[in-house]
Amino acid sequence: MIVFSTKRPGAEFEQGRAFATLESAKWIGSVRSAFDGKVIAVNEEAKRNPELVNSDCYGTGWLLEVCPAAENWQKNLVTGDAIAAAYEAWMESEAYPGCG
Repeated sequence: MIVFSTKRPGAEFEQGRAFATLESAKWIGSVRSAFDGKVIAVNEEAKRNPELVNSDCYGTGWLLEVCPAAENWQKNLVTGDAIAAAYEAWMESEAYPGCG
């Protein structure tokens, strides 16, 4: 079971700040943005039927539609082979056990 809450459509958010919260059976966490932007739409159907997130995450289970505030919004995204190192560094910074 997944539950999520988000900023409302029209709300602006800042890079590094939370713009949504996700809750599963064993975890609650903030969804932080890699860029400044604005929430355009929230999937109300997925809020009512959160199983869509697991059953059709690339289709009807989408959560938010956002619009970046700047043209160079992709500059802080981590892609390709750099993802593993960035994720490991984040895990260590958050003091998750098992890192090292």
